Amino acid sequence: MRNNIKKHHFIYKTTNLVNNKIYIGKHSTDDINDGYMGSGRLILKALNKYGKYKFKREILSYHNSSNDAFIEEANIVNDEFINRSDTYNLIVGGFGGSCPGILNGMYGRTHTDEVKKVMSDNMKGKVACVDKYGNKFHIHKTNERYINGEVIPMSRGLRRSKEFCENQSNRLLGSNNYSSKEVYIYENNILLKTFGTMNDASKYLDVSLYKIREYSKNGKLLKGFRVKMSKVKCKRDNNE
Repeated sequence: MRNNIKKHHFIYKTTNLVNNKIYIGKHSTDDINDGYMGSGRLILKALNKYGKYKFKREILSYHNSSNDAFIEEANIVNDEFINRSDTYNLIVGGFGGSCPGILNGMYGRTHTDEVKKVMSDNMKGKVACVDKYGNKFHIHKTNERYINGEVIPMSRGLRRSKEFCENQSNRLLGSNNYSSKEVYIYENNILLKTFGTMNDASKYLDVSLYKIREYSKNGKLLKGFRVKMSKVKCKRDNNE
């Protein structure tokens, strides 16, 4: 059986030196200088984007056991913390990260009843959601992002109300869709028409959405017209 007992258990803060965003987590290790920065989905993306040298790690507190450290993490990384705009944390603390298998700090272990209670209290009133970037996390039903429809509930096997379905459908129509594109139709290098969506442009030219997209990329003439596109800024984008 693999020996899971580590010498050091601590809470750390990783700071992005470019934008000052932070990530707080728990780590257990035999080498306190192992350079570990975090395993959350967003912090890993940021490390890949900016480079590890653009981050610094600080140890906030040391603990006698892994479970004691998890309790402290759960107390710090709560619902209020993950809803801040300056953090990379997606879920409340105490869960042991998102890495699979032996890379996960909780591999081969179980939480104590005390840790489970803290985790359970932190999860009350929350639902599993996904945002427009595909990030999955739990969020409280009273959270502004949930109320405004910026995140979509992942209601596995649950029947959604007609009102909810209509609301989600309307959010993704036309310029309300964060992936909507404004389409410009040119004739002899003169702007002829402007459309708020690819769908409207495809109807005007009587072609598929695929052709609108492809001819805007390759610059070739489509039925004698040149097609260009630009992303529409929706209200949700402006608030980020």
